[in-house]
Amino acid sequence: MSNLMASQLWDVFSGKSASGMEKVAALTEDFLRDRIRETSVLNRAIPPVVLTEAQIERNTTNDWPLKRVELEPDSKAFTLGFRGKGSAQFMEGRKYEVYFTKIETEHFKKTREELMTMRYPVMDVVNNNFVLDMQEQLDFLFKARLDASVAASGNTNAAGSGTVKGIFKDAVIAGVRSVLGKRRRAARLIMTESTWLNLAKLEPDKIGYENVGRIALNGVAGEKTFLGYEVITSINSATAGSVWSDDSIYVVATPEFLGSNFILGDVQQEMKREGNMLEWWAWADQGMEIGNVASCAKI
Repeated sequence: MSNLMASQLWDVFSGKSASGMEKVAALTEDFLRDRIRETSVLNRAIPPVVLTEAQIERNTTNDWPLKRVELEPDSKAFTLGFRGKGSAQFMEGRKYEVYFTKIETEHFKKTREELMTMRYPVMDVVNNNFVLDMQEQLDFLFKARLDASVAASGNTNAAGSGTVKGIFKDAVIAGVRSVLGKRRRAARLIMTESTWLNLAKLEPDKIGYENVGRIALNGVAGEKTFLGYEVITSINSATAGSVWSDDSIYVVATPEFLGSNFILGDVQQEMKREGNMLEWWAWADQGMEIGNVASCAKI
């Protein structure tokens, strides 16, 4: 089953029992979950915690689940509310609420005849149709929360507008200082891969001859830190509708000071066959909120 091809899906699902679907689900389940965690900026900045039914709480106004989290003393939390919609709420009490949002992929629909012509692995179906779709939805929600938080805290445009591409190192330092100024320890930098390429423009007086030479030969892909801070990059930029901007860098604190990221029951898959049509999709109930608006900055 590990080398199952897309063209074989119909045969696997043609049995009278559900065993075929169960086998495919078992094959792709771990791959799907691991890849989403590897590619999503949110899941790299705040590693997700899987919750069970016993760990969630009931909303006081409806039956949609939520999780209440202890708020750091003297902190202001931010939430977008039910299903990520509605007006923003800033919380300064002892706890903040994390609401869950259903993240669902587009439905992969193929006829038996179409499947017969597909000469690539099932894992490619999962990666191209499910992983990238869910990753993009998660990061849109995460970026909305980051932008609202830095606007509330004043930690925005710390280096002045238009400086990211021109003075990359100085811009990062300014962003880190704006977080440190709120008595929060910066831990990670979030930017696009295009922005990260600015590292290759730095002169020896900025990062040293040895580093300049290594980057000139090997590029920036192997560079994982800058000024001691972990760098999280994304290729989801440049085109219309992209999540991240090439003109911005986010500075965030460690997860315990930044916020919460929960998955209720982990990522799920649904598969069904009707007539000559195979339908397959994935979904998850995910909740994320910024637990301290002072723990992030935008430059």
